[in-house]
Amino acid sequence: MERIDKPDYAERAVLEAIVNALIHRDWLVQGAEVHINIYDDRCEISSPGGMYSGKIIQEQDIYELESERRNPVLADLFHRMKYMDRRGSGLKKIVNETQKLHGYEDKFEPEFYSTTSSFKVRLKNVNYKGDKADVGLSVGINDGINVGLIVGINETQKKIIAVMIENPSATAEQISQVVGITKRRVESNISKLKKDGYVERIGARRAGHWIVKSDQ
Repeated sequence: MERIDKPDYAERAVLEAIVNALIHRDWLVQGAEVHINIYDDRCEISSPGGMYSGKIIQEQDIYELESERRNPVLADLFHRMKYMDRRGSGLKKIVNETQKLHGYEDKFEPEFYSTTSSFKVRLKNVNYKGDKADVGLSVGINDGINVGLIVGINETQKKIIAVMIENPSATAEQISQVVGITKRRVESNISKLKKDGYVERIGARRAGHWIVKSDQ
């Protein structure tokens, strides 16, 4: 006899993830951006620059982390605008706010992953009922690759490679939806990227994954 709101993601968790990405990103990395990628089962927010301390987030207890700010002026500005709470509480708030969602289970706990050059937050859609087996981050395939530093390709091709980095198992149809071009144009660009040695497809069309050649 009452209304039950069932959002896919906690609004405050999404806000915290975006604010953290903007505040803690490495603004000295030219050509890189904060990316927000939304799939059926998850939302991933990634930013250039790993943890300021050089630590790897997946090896840390987020409830014990000390606050270290790469961009203190930005952090102070966001705090004054009420987009930030006390120092060092952002990741904890992302987890705590997600746990309040209707239908939350342990499998929907947010995930954090970092390298020396990137940071990613994965929020899982608590209303997703699909049968996807992949519930973890795609780790170790295209880590640490900065699309902005790749030379010899056009902007559309950079966007395609960015999708491959974020989702190595992406199909041409999925890439077309993210990049905003036709599937045929995606396939044409991928064919050129493969021919020129920028990317490689490992495995079958549906079950395989993309390798972005870091030496390029």
